[in-house]
Amino acid sequence: PAGRLKQNIMANSDIGVMYMDKEVKDSPYYNRVAGADANLRFGQYTTINGFLAKSSVPGIDSDDMEGKVTFQYSDRTWQNNVSYQVIQDNFTNEMGYTPRKGVRRYNGRIWRSWRPVNSSIRQIYPHVVVDYYSDTAGNFDSKYVDYHFPITWQSGAQMELGMNSTVEALMKPFTLNNGKNIVPVGTY
Repeated sequence: PAGRLKQNIMANSDIGVMYMDKEVKDSPYYNRVAGADANLRFGQYTTINGFLAKSSVPGIDSDDMEGKVTFQYSDRTWQNNVSYQVIQDNFTNEMGYTPRKGVRRYNGRIWRSWRPVNSSIRQIYPHVVVDYYSDTAGNFDSKYVDYHFPITWQSGAQMELGMNSTVEALMKPFTLNNGKNIVPVGTY
């Protein structure tokens, strides 16, 4: 079973709790996750949201939480947000989606939009996105950086100049699917 309760608060905000329970029939195995979240909106443009969840499985009694907090400011000109997320090594959510465990994630996005008046250009919106991961001890894991300069014309045609860079740190060797090639430990 799974359940969620949500309560509106202030003018345009909400808080909630959720619970999920998975039990294997005729087995002592279970996976339970309980959590709480908040979405706080201040005026038209500013939002702070976050959640905290704890999982429970037999034999695990530590490092079993996930949490995230995000600050966002978004208006007709600017779209900015920053977030911080921790997924501990033993967090287990078999009824949901957890892409990576044992990480800290730092994410930031800055978008600026221009709409020139009396121009063949409808919109110019350069942006930068940074997604940085470390392990829970703070050691570098991976980084993705996106720099782009998109232009949209009144006709709907688009052009975009940009660059994406990705850096990955391998802490143990990785064997490719053919079994013959091994990628050694290192930063790529």
